[in-house]
Amino acid sequence: MSHIYVRFINSGFGTDEGLVGVTFSDPFLYMGMPALMVDSPYGLGGKLRAVFSLYRGECGEWVCDLD
Repeated sequence: MSHIYVRFINSGFGTDEGLVGVTFSDPFLYMGMPALMVDSPYGLGGKLRAVFSLYRGECGEWVCDLD
C-alpha cells in the first residue's frame, strides 16, 4: 500500500475536515473520474472512496465526501 493526502469533506453539513495522510490501494475509474479506495483515518476502520476532482479552485486534489 502507498500513502497519499486526501481532503475529507462532508457536503451535507458543509464541513471540511482538511487534508489527512492515508494509505490507498490500486486506482480505478468511478463515473469517469480517477478514484482510490483509502483506509479510513477515523476510528471506525474500513475503506472509503476518494476521487480526484476540482474541489476548491482550479487545482485538482483527492477528495473523500463523508456524506
